[in-house]
Amino acid sequence: MPFRVHIEEGAKLLLRKRLADFDAPRPVVWIERVGAVGELHRDPEGKAVWSIHHPHPWNVTICGVQEDIPESEFLHIDGFRIVVALVPWPGEAGVRVSVRDGTLQVDPL
Repeated sequence: MPFRVHIEEGAKLLLRKRLADFDAPRPVVWIERVGAVGELHRDPEGKAVWSIHHPHPWNVTICGVQEDIPESEFLHIDGFRIVVALVPWPGEAGVRVSVRDGTLQVDPL
């Protein structure tokens, strides 16, 4: 089963606005998985202390892509050119893009 991207109506409106405001050639909707973020610092005795932050597991943004990437490399959904920058995990059906508190949000289907 192919990886699916569902874009809710509110997200479509916000994405269209952001794409219109984006000043770069070939803008795309870029969806990616976000891993854990680690930060290392030293305590007063010099021992390594890690702080690990687990942000929301998905991110969506607008970016420009190179001209030499063929159109066949993009998903075309609801009039949007989309890059899904991840390798789907087994059993992962896709993602839903929505708006929560005025911010684009990506969640698993």
